[in-house]
Amino acid sequence: MARAIVVYLWLYVRLLRLYPRRFRKAFAPEMAAVFAEALHEAGRIGPAAVARFCLRELGELPGSILQEHVREREGRSGMMKLWNYEEQQGITWARRLARGGSLFLLAIIWISTTAPVPPAAHDIVLLLAGAAGIGVAWFREKWGGWLLVGAGALLGAIYLAGVFLGSSTFFISPAVSPMVFYLMVVLVAGLISLPFIAFGALFLLIDRRATAITPQPTA
Repeated sequence: MARAIVVYLWLYVRLLRLYPRRFRKAFAPEMAAVFAEALHEAGRIGPAAVARFCLRELGELPGSILQEHVREREGRSGMMKLWNYEEQQGITWARRLARGGSLFLLAIIWISTTAPVPPAAHDIVLLLAGAAGIGVAWFREKWGGWLLVGAGALLGAIYLAGVFLGSSTFFISPAVSPMVFYLMVVLVAGLISLPFIAFGALFLLIDRRATAITPQPTA
């Protein structure tokens, strides 16, 4: 076990060399210390805990390295705070939740566009915009989040416009009383747009939290 811990730590330290030079010089020693502490903590639990920890941390490292190189090109590298370990994990789990849940939204989009009664052309465009937003959000939460929120809001607005212009009563029987009819219209519009807006908001919140713990570059 002790030998495995040494090997994992050696590998992690070597992978840290792939970060941009400024970032590596400022933060690599602290990152290695945090990793070593967590690795030894997992070692006290057992080999399975060590394996799970290393698979998770080493698996996420390439994406982090790539993101930091992008920041380097944008002039923001080397300005990141050392994240509290628990805060890092919270953002990581939030990203997993958002990305995993968005796969169900992709399934809804696929079902909607392949239904026996296909949606109108403008609805298909917005559904595809939502799918594109999910793809973008996996790499840039802010851009993809706004795209999802916009697509969801427009889908709900177009449905409401269609009802009030008399071209659509999707899911609603016009035989009900006017008050119930309009309440159901608003409810259905919300159900149509809410999944897109909710996931878009979640991606935006993740981006906002990650940005909040990343200081802006100084002159």
